Amino acid sequence: MEPTRPEWENLYKLASEFKKLAPWEWMWDSDIFGVRDPETDEVGYCSVMGALGQFFGLGVYLGSEGLLGFLKMQERGSTMSPREALELQNGLIVSFTDRGDLTNRDIKIIKELGLKFKGPKEWPMFRSYKPGYYPWYINSEEARLLTVVLEQAINVVTRLKEDPELFEPLNQNLILVRTLRKLRNKTVWQDEWLSPKIYEKSKIFHFTSEGREILKNIKNELKPKGVWEIGAFVYDILVHNAEGRPFFPRAIVWVDHSSDFIFKVLMVEPAEYEDKVAEGTIDLINTLGFFPEKILTYGENIYEISRLLGVMLDIEVEKTNRINALEHIKRDMRRYLSKDNEKTSQRSR
Repeated sequence: MEPTRPEWENLYKLASEFKKLAPWEWMWDSDIFGVRDPETDEVGYCSVMGALGQFFGLGVYLGSEGLLGFLKMQERGSTMSPREALELQNGLIVSFTDRGDLTNRDIKIIKELGLKFKGPKEWPMFRSYKPGYYPWYINSEEARLLTVVLEQAINVVTRLKEDPELFEPLNQNLILVRTLRKLRNKTVWQDEWLSPKIYEKSKIFHFTSEGREILKNIKNELKPKGVWEIGAFVYDILVHNAEGRPFFPRAIVWVDHSSDFIFKVLMVEPAEYEDKVAEGTIDLINTLGFFPEKILTYGENIYEISRLLGVMLDIEVEKTNRINALEHIKRDMRRYLSKDNEKTSQRSR
């Protein structure tokens, strides 16, 4: 759902107030603080951008996954390409840019609100970032979160200017997080010091109770046979989901190791990738009537997910450097996706 007019009005008002403060004049993008979302309880980790005088704005990296992606980008620095960064960013960004960087959709909202901006690096732009997806327009929930974050960011950056030691806790592993708390008959925003739990997403993948029951039945009723290869790769061709949001599709492939026969190919969105690896493997087992004695894996998180299958089905799981059938599938899918995108472009003219 798109933001309502009142939501846009509040958001642009706070963005303009934040811009006037110009906190990048006394902050670096490594000066991290957090704001806990009152609606979801998730922490958005905030980074003020602009100290180098090139890109001005506020990044809000959502949860542990968002913070981990931000830290990886910090570590890589200028060696990371913009395309690689899109695979890591999970959050929201309000930036102050030139009018030419805005789309017609952005300009339309600004005109409908009766707002005026003039000059370079003065025009607010709000974008949603998800790993594997192209930066996109924010929805109503994201607008509400950004409004809360900007309100609290104004509080924090103003205090930091007055007290440069604000971010210096007794324990250096803690981050200042603004949190809304109930005190008697009212709610107030308070400072908390949080030790963020940073983990790789793949390490927390697990099967549901229903999935575990299905695997238990498979082990009791079916026999192991042969060696499978399960691989995945990312296409650097943008396609659009049902909501119109562009993304870089993931292809998941199941192959018989001895014959290179391709059992199955799935093309999925980044958000559903890990679940589809697990679901696709279980569906294939039920279709064929047997499960593999061994799985060779290639690609993002395939090993971690297959290892859980291996534990539950007593399957040996290893990593491999190459799956031959993948190269053929890459060529075929590149031709297919290029033609599909060309047809979509022609229809939109």
